[in-house]
Order: sequence, then C-alpha cells, then structure tokens
Amino acid sequence: MGNVPLEPGIEEGSDPLRFAFWDVGAGIVRDNLARYARETGTAVEADCIPGAYEEVLAAAFRCGAGPEVFYAQRAEASLWAACGWIEPIPACDPAIEPWLHRMNRKVLRGSLDPDGRLLGTTYYNAGPFALFQRPGADHSVQDWDDVIDVCRRARRDGVSDHPFVPRWHATQTGLIWSLLCHLSTGGVTSLDDERALVALAEAVDFFASLVAEDLVPPGSLDDRSDEAALRRWASGRHLLTFTMDYLAADAGVLAGRPVSVPLARLPGRTGTPLMPGHALICVRAGLDRIRRDKALRLAVALGGPAVDGDLRVHRRWLQERLFPVPFPELERDEVVRDELLRFFPPIGADEAVRRLLDGRRRAVVSPVSHVPFMLEWSAGADRILRDALRERFADPARTAEAILMLWNACRAHWVPSS
Repeated sequence: MGNVPLEPGIEEGSDPLRFAFWDVGAGIVRDNLARYARETGTAVEADCIPGAYEEVLAAAFRCGAGPEVFYAQRAEASLWAACGWIEPIPACDPAIEPWLHRMNRKVLRGSLDPDGRLLGTTYYNAGPFALFQRPGADHSVQDWDDVIDVCRRARRDGVSDHPFVPRWHATQTGLIWSLLCHLSTGGVTSLDDERALVALAEAVDFFASLVAEDLVPPGSLDDRSDEAALRRWASGRHLLTFTMDYLAADAGVLAGRPVSVPLARLPGRTGTPLMPGHALICVRAGLDRIRRDKALRLAVALGGPAVDGDLRVHRRWLQERLFPVPFPELERDEVVRDELLRFFPPIGADEAVRRLLDGRRRAVVSPVSHVPFMLEWSAGADRILRDALRERFADPARTAEAILMLWNACRAHWVPSS
C-alpha cells in the first residue's frame, strides 16, 4: 500500500482520488497514476491490495465506503454492479464514444451489463488460455485424448516425469477457469448450453486421467496461487501447460529465457480459446458530482487513450507484460510485434507470435463471468471438482452433474447482497 506523490501542478488541498488495484504490475500502475496526476492536476492515491482483493473491497462497499476507482475482474464487476456499487461509464458521452469504436468488439460487448451499460473500461483481458509446449517439442494434437497420449509417451520415454502443468490453484482464476476454458475448446461457453453436462463430464474425465496416471506434478491441487505452476513450467522439466497466454512472459522471467511455444491450435471439437474474464477499471456508485466526474476521467484515461489520445498505457502493458489489450491496432503495429518476439525462443519466434495473436483474435468472452452469482458458483464448483480429483478416480458423470446442479441452484436462489 502506498501513495503516488504529488507532482508540480497537482491540486493543493484537495482530497486525492483513491485507486485500488491488485498486485500485478504495481510499478506500471504507479507510473501511470503519477503521469496522470502531472497531466491533469488531479491527485491520486494508489492503494495496492494483495491477497483477498474481492473480500476487502466488498466489505468497504457494503459500508458505503471504498475507493472511487478500482480494478474488478469481470465476475466481481457482475456482482458489484448487481449490488448497486458500480457507476456505469457513460458510453454515449462525446469524450468517450469515439474511442470505444477503436476497441475489440467482443471485449467491448463483454464489458456491458444485461441492460447494455458499460461497467468499466478495459486495460487487459484475462487470457485467453493457450496450450504451450516447451522449446524443441513439436506436437500436433486434435483432441484432449491426444494430449493424454502425448503425456503418456513423454513419461514412458523419460522425456518428463510429470509432463503436464495444470493451472489448478484454489482461487476464482484457477481450477474453475481451467475447466471453463477446457469446455470452450469443445464449443461450450455457457453452462446453460444443452451440451454442458456431457462437456463437463468429458473435461472432468481428462483432469482425472492426468491425476490418476501421475501426469501432473504432485501438489498441483494444493496450489494457493498461480506462482507454483509458473515456477514448475519455468523449470523446463515439463512438456505442456494450459494457462493464460500472457503468462509466457512471466515464465520466461522466472527461467531467465523464453520457455513457452504456443501450439498451432487448441485441442477439442472447435479449439475455441476462451477469455474467462477480463480486468475492468470501475467507478464506485454514490459519489458527489465533482468526485464522480474526476473518477470517470481517471477510469477513461487508464482504460482508454491517454489524455492526448495516445494508447501508450495499453502499449506498455502489451510490450512489457504481454497482456492482451482491447485495441487491435496495437497488435498490428510493427514496433509492438517486434517487441513481442523476445518472449519466445529465437528460432520460430515469428511463428510463435503469429499463433499467440491468432488465438487472441479467435478468442471469445465467457458468459459465465457475466452472471452476478459467478463467484458463489465458482467457489462451490472448485470444492466439488477439487475433492473429486483428490479421490484420483473421480466419477466424471457424478461430478459433472453436481457442478451443473450447483449452477442452477445458485441462479435460482441468488439475491443481491446488502
């Protein structure tokens, strides 16, 4: 936790806006806020919240307090908006509407609530998931059974003791996001889809096979964050991992060299990459007019073009962290594409970048994250699936049915918090 210092030209005597964010790229966030303060004269206090982000902010919102501007994962935004804690962004405002047309249309639509209101601006998208292989491997897989076969051969031939690194940590972005992204590769993105039960059973069967045959590292079901899986992947001892595509950058930093090569296509009936959520910048409801206007300007500056119309905020996230950003024009920028080459092994880096960007273009947003009971369901679904996998020989049909029953029960009984 800490403050962005006042710069020359900042309003004297005014209470700073409070901006809350989780601990990802904190240095970039603070730089962006300091520059915004210099350019606009608006003081901003940077509040970095590690750990239980959703719980901390929700507790403040229930008391009518909390930061004026804040990050929200899409599922959090769905819940907080339904509770009346988010002030929608006025998309028809003449200062905002023009740059919305520059955004990725799918991401823009995914930022709307059921009434078509813009819940927040977007600085990066969560995913999509990609299937990575380690440098030097060359695998072409059509379905997830092929992945199991590749892992079996790798274990048999001494290529890797535990070939597959899963993203199964116990948070809203771990095991259940992996499940949803697996379903998407079979063409199922909604649990209201009539094919959901069969798709769930197939996914559970795949996960259970990985565990039962010791194809995943021991302790994968005990992870508390994605750091453990990243360190395993960075070690170079494993063959494949299925995780958010921008984590190729983080793994490379840990390894001291590029360690990830995206496969040409995801397995599955459709091979559809899924963005299980994305990070929004939101404004708290209930502010007075002056602070509301200041908060909206900050949210727009961080999630849209900068004060002078440039996309330097998003350009930095993409070039330095490989984050998927909502402005496709940056991915077509030759300077940016050259920067992205460094995240992949020199031999074949051009093809690796092409595959990564192609996956992002084909990715779809997740309707599951747009319901206000997503966090309630995902917490319960995590317990159901994690407990089943710990049994090592889970009953896929029974587990799938329990997960789907919970989804329907949450929808039937959900009421907004107060």
